[in-house]
Amino acid sequence: MTLNHILGLECVLPTGEVVTLGDLGPDPVGYDLLGLFVGSEGTLGIATKISVRLTRNPEGYRTLLAVFPTIEQRRPRRFRR
Repeated sequence: MTLNHILGLECVLPTGEVVTLGDLGPDPVGYDLLGLFVGSEGTLGIATKISVRLTRNPEGYRTLLAVFPTIEQRRPRRFRR
């Protein structure tokens, strides 16, 4: 998810106002305006500066696929003793 890697941004709103969203510290209190802006995909304004979290690529990936003939069979059964 893109939002998990964005720490803060500066953006220009359609009114021309420049605002700063997010914080480099712990999670802020209140509405998640940073998440709202990132999720809007450009409809709320234009991002001019972005602070991102860089992470290493994982050593490997694993994919699991489970196929069930019916929805009832996907429920976990209790282990028998």
